[in-house]
Amino acid sequence: MIVDAIKKEISIVQIKKDLSLYNQLASRLGATHVKILETQEVILDYRAHYKCLVPKCRYYNTNANCPPHAPSFESITKFIACFSFALLVGLKVSSTVVSTSGGKEKDKDRIASRRKLSQILNELEAEAFYGGYYFATAFSSGSCKGTWCVDIPCQALENGKSCRFPLQARPAMEAAGMDVFKMITNAGWPIYPIGGRCQPDSIPYGMLVGIVFII
Repeated sequence: MIVDAIKKEISIVQIKKDLSLYNQLASRLGATHVKILETQEVILDYRAHYKCLVPKCRYYNTNANCPPHAPSFESITKFIACFSFALLVGLKVSSTVVSTSGGKEKDKDRIASRRKLSQILNELEAEAFYGGYYFATAFSSGSCKGTWCVDIPCQALENGKSCRFPLQARPAMEAAGMDVFKMITNAGWPIYPIGGRCQPDSIPYGMLVGIVFII
């Protein structure tokens, strides 16, 4: 990976050129959907944050990236206001992967798909960081507990211990209060509400979505 020296200023022409390169990189890494966003297109809704609480998600308070440990709605609002551009990244998957039902085989597919999206986001964040965008920050999809530390307790919640996967485990967009459904719809990507009562086989596909704030 080529490392660029930190610049005093980065021109808008260079920023747009780099964003285009990151867009292409996301596709090469396996993303099926990618869109460059201006951060006013990032939709925050306090109700999205509350969906982790009502009905309470099984991952609530089980790891360092889910509520109540996820960034607060107030802090994420201030954080996003510091940025101008981000990269929205989608990974098209089988609808059964997103479904909340299923046995161990489906769980394996679900974990593999979430890890793939996480790895794409981490690579994009690293590329931006070493390209001079040192505040680049990724948010992933779903709980890090259900992606990385599936059958073991979250070590980051224990006194004196740190996360086992510090560069991979990230808060989910929805846990931070982003209205992912609305953002995907605005991007023109099809999205379906997949839950325990639906029949996944009747839905064309599911979508895992993450975002990387660049500058």
